[in-house]
Amino acid sequence: MATELLNKGSYLEALAAYQEVVTYSDSYDSKAKELFYMGTIYSLYLDQYDMALKLYRKTMQEYPESRFAADALFNTGMVLYEKREFREAYNCFRSYLDKYPNGSHRESAEVWADSAKAEIDTKSPRVPRAPYRLKIDDTTLRVLINDRVSRLTFDTEGKIIIADPFPRKTTYMDVGPLNVTAQDNQVVVNGTRLGLPEFMVSANEGILGLDGRRYRGSFKVLAQDGNRLQPINYISLEHYLYGVVPREMPHKWPLDALKALAVAARTYALYIKRKEQE
Repeated sequence: MATELLNKGSYLEALAAYQEVVTYSDSYDSKAKELFYMGTIYSLYLDQYDMALKLYRKTMQEYPESRFAADALFNTGMVLYEKREFREAYNCFRSYLDKYPNGSHRESAEVWADSAKAEIDTKSPRVPRAPYRLKIDDTTLRVLINDRVSRLTFDTEGKIIIADPFPRKTTYMDVGPLNVTAQDNQVVVNGTRLGLPEFMVSANEGILGLDGRRYRGSFKVLAQDGNRLQPINYISLEHYLYGVVPREMPHKWPLDALKALAVAARTYALYIKRKEQE
C-alpha cells in the first residue's frame, strides 16, 4: 500500500503508512525497512535532509543487523555529500566500505568517497550553497474539494458573503443556507442567476460549512461544463496542517511521529505552492 502511494506521489500518505508499520509491527526487518524508506522520502522528495539523517541514524542504531542498516549508512553519505559536507560524507563512505566490503553499494561508495576526498583536497573549494529554503510570500493554499458537482450548499453561524473576484466586490450577503447551482457556465445562487462564471464565498463570522462539513478559510466556486461546479478551498498553511496531521495519524502515535508528519506536510505544501508560482 505504501509503495503504491509513493508511486502516485502521495508522499505524506506513504509516510503515514510506513510509520504505522514501525509503530505496530513485530517484525525486526519490517521496522528497519520502513524507517529506511521514510528517510528516503524525506531526502529524495521533501528535501528534509536533517530528518532523513535522523531516520537513517535510527535505522543503524536500532536495527544494526538488518540489511537496511548498510543502505542507511550509504544513503547518509549521499545526503551529506548533497549538503556539501564532504569530510563527513567521505567518512561515511569509508565506514561503509570497511563494514560492508562486499556490500551492494561497494563500487558506488568507492566512487563517491574519491569524489568527496577530491572536494576536500581542492585548493579552491566551492562556496557552499545556502541551506534549502522556500521563499513564499503568500502561504494561502488552494485545495480542490469536489470536481464538477451539480449542486453545493453553504452555511455558517453568521452571514455568507459572495464577492466577484474581479475586482473583489461584494455582490451578495445574507444568512444561509446558500444553494449554488450552475447554468450555461454561470453560477446560480438560491435560484438567482448572478451573471458570473466564478465567485468567492466567505463567512463574516464563524466557520464556513459546505455540504454538511466545516472548512476553515474561504472558497472560490467556478461554473464549468455548462451546469457543473468546482469548489476550491482557500486556506492558510497553518490551518491546513491542523486538518492534515490528525487525519493522517492517530493522536495516540508517538509525539516525534506527529512532529515529523507536520514537518513533512508543511514542506510538501510549500513545495507545491512554489511549483504553482513558477
